Amino acid sequence: MKKKKISFKNLIYDNRFVLALSIIAAVIIWIVVAIQASPEDDRIIKDVPVKIEISNNVSNLGLQMFGNTDFTVEVKVHGKRYEVAESVLTKDDISVVAKTNYVDSTGSQTLKLEVTAKDPSKANYEIVSLSQDSINVYFDYYKEGEYTLQPDVVYDGASYVTNGLIAETPVLSANTVKLSGPVTEMAKIKKVVARVTLNKKISATTTLDAEIIPLSEYGGKLQYITVNDRYHDDSSDLSARRTADYGNFQECACRLCEQPARVYL
Repeated sequence: MKKKKISFKNLIYDNRFVLALSIIAAVIIWIVVAIQASPEDDRIIKDVPVKIEISNNVSNLGLQMFGNTDFTVEVKVHGKRYEVAESVLTKDDISVVAKTNYVDSTGSQTLKLEVTAKDPSKANYEIVSLSQDSINVYFDYYKEGEYTLQPDVVYDGASYVTNGLIAETPVLSANTVKLSGPVTEMAKIKKVVARVTLNKKISATTTLDAEIIPLSEYGGKLQYITVNDRYHDDSSDLSARRTADYGNFQECACRLCEQPARVYL
């Protein structure tokens, strides 16, 4: 049986074929026109992370960063609506870099930001602006040290124990603490306290969480300093005795505790 040949000349007289061909052509024309005539939009891309590039100069000087190093910015882009839509363009497509080429000394340094598309070949849009042009990062030399701990009980009143009791001298369960941070700030340390704040008077030995605070000469708090010991015995035992017979209250045994420190009152 011979196969029937399909002639294009005959197809053009076939209404069904002409209709299908017309629909296909119309769709193609509509897509082309839509792409070419697509309206343009501005869009703000939020929470774009900033990458801080450490230069050879900083590494050779032995400088380190302290404090906040996790920055994000907003990037404004402009382009055709379908190119800058949220489903197409995300923060992962944008690169924001802070370079440290000109950092050559300690202290707070201003780092300029540079923004580019991660894949320029696919960047059919314009990067218009950043929410900020720079960030501030603190650079210094790293230092560790061991310091004597002092208990520090803060109470708004003459005495933090109830009437008829006398607060005894606090006893620390650990005499020292290891700290680390920028050498400039570490040099300002005059004392390190384990501080608790009482909102009311106590009438028995009590265990409270305390904060380890390095202080400067005039009692100011210092920046960027870290307590190195995650677990160490740095609690404080504050006992009280009766004014009448000087009999001691039950004392709490010193024990291992997590940061922040504990103080026994």
